[in-house]
Amino acid sequence: MPERLALVRHAKAERDGPSDAERRLASPGRADAAAVGRWLASQLIAPDRVVVSPTLRTRETWELTGIGSPPADLDERIYDNAAEDLLAVMRDTPPDVHALLLVGHNPSIATLAASWAPPVRNLVVVARRACKL
Repeated sequence: MPERLALVRHAKAERDGPSDAERRLASPGRADAAAVGRWLASQLIAPDRVVVSPTLRTRETWELTGIGSPPADLDERIYDNAAEDLLAVMRDTPPDVHALLLVGHNPSIATLAASWAPPVRNLVVVARRACKL
């Protein structure tokens, strides 16, 4: 398992698209994804491996962070949207990966984060303010 884990829920997406998997980021979501990238950089979070759901909105979120490398691996298990699937992706991460970044969907991202986080009121609000989201 990696020493460091960053969980990112995709940025705000359009309501409609040709299919759920093909929904694009909305204009505010595009700006939010760039803000996430700036926040990750300010926290010195430089992933050795990035795994994203294969949806368009998660791929766009990663691309718009501006971090750029490593290239993202697509994993259908993240789209399946269960915290157990995210844990499986983590367990399958090679041992030489020290920092893993997952870009996925709620409720699995929030469920996994909440299961590991100490009980803190308004944790999401604090994180959004930190990223200026």
